[in-house]
Amino acid sequence: MHINNIRVTRDNGFTRLSADLAFDSPAFGTLTPFYEVPSDFDSFLDAGGYCFLVAGLLLAMKAGEPIWYDGPIDHMAWRKIEHFQRIFHCWYPEFSVVPIHIRTISDDSPSLQKRRRGVFFSSGIDSMHAVHRVKQFPFYQRPHDKGCLIVIEGFDLDSPKSVDRVNATANVVASELGWDVLSVRTNLKRDVLERHTKWGKHSHGVGLASVGHSVAAGFDAVHLGGTIPSDIFMPWGSSELTDSLWSNLGFEVIHVGADCSRMKKLEEMAEWNTWLSHLHVCFFNDIEDVPNCGKCEKCVRTIVSLKACGLFSRASAIFPKGCEDRLPSLISQFWITAPYLIRGYQEAAERLQNQPGEAKLVRAIRKMVGRQNSPLRTALREMDRQYTGGIVAKIQTRIWQLLRRK
Repeated sequence: MHINNIRVTRDNGFTRLSADLAFDSPAFGTLTPFYEVPSDFDSFLDAGGYCFLVAGLLLAMKAGEPIWYDGPIDHMAWRKIEHFQRIFHCWYPEFSVVPIHIRTISDDSPSLQKRRRGVFFSSGIDSMHAVHRVKQFPFYQRPHDKGCLIVIEGFDLDSPKSVDRVNATANVVASELGWDVLSVRTNLKRDVLERHTKWGKHSHGVGLASVGHSVAAGFDAVHLGGTIPSDIFMPWGSSELTDSLWSNLGFEVIHVGADCSRMKKLEEMAEWNTWLSHLHVCFFNDIEDVPNCGKCEKCVRTIVSLKACGLFSRASAIFPKGCEDRLPSLISQFWITAPYLIRGYQEAAERLQNQPGEAKLVRAIRKMVGRQNSPLRTALREMDRQYTGGIVAKIQTRIWQLLRRK
């Protein structure tokens, strides 16, 4: 894979950084990722090209092709990329360890002087918790650092309505904290990574790191909210083990929240009212009246967790009225495959069993979990995860969601 023609273009109030990833394999061809920011932030774009090395690494590993990279790279980044490749090949043998041909490796040690830290923001629980951690704890942010929410158009946000909703929420949160909001538009997921990798299983951590490096001229570090607690190990596209390997001497990528289950994240944020009235977790991005449908698995999982923590009454306005009454029947339809999701439901049931009026919900959760943990279902789930990447489970859930909407 050759990284060619790195360029910066300006048009209609936006500045775009793009390049060509040229593969020898006809199956991969030439791909052209771009990152676009408002012109007010064009000084943040890093035209050195490291973001394209990050973006193309998994594809080169999948194609089994060496990489030719002429841009700057320091010795820390060089070692970390090799380490990432070996971990990823261990997880997914179909991704080969490939040589990277570098023109020069720098021994310089640039200091972190930009005094600005970014947090990737999608208005979900993980990103809200990352914001909370960064604003609360000095470990994540030095006293005079400026915070910035980074909203990515083209990852989870794939409709104008969802983009507008999350940008509006980002502005509310940023105004409260005295932070900025940077919206980055990219085709990296749709036109590059998803063509040859599975987004959740393989590449969403790489995607976030690549976007972070695309604007690294404006930040000392970016923080991304983790999904899977560190005590539940499973290969995944974003993890505490691999995300930090995208750091270099002048820029840090920091994985936040691996020490917390979803329930603990909610409890940690319990005193922060803003997130409870602006949380957006829904799989559907076209809902009119409220940001969350209250029917999809992610909504149901969130409502159950909020109820278990005693927070649902403060967040009920962001879900359809009466949705909590349908939880037992909805849960009975789900096919949950990921161990961290199953444990989340189990943890919620343990808490709900001590709350009055929740016996029916607890029974539904335990029945669903018991069904998922049956020997036959466990074997089928493992085959689905190993040989199809969980496609069967996703198709089943998606069909059910479409039927429930009619």
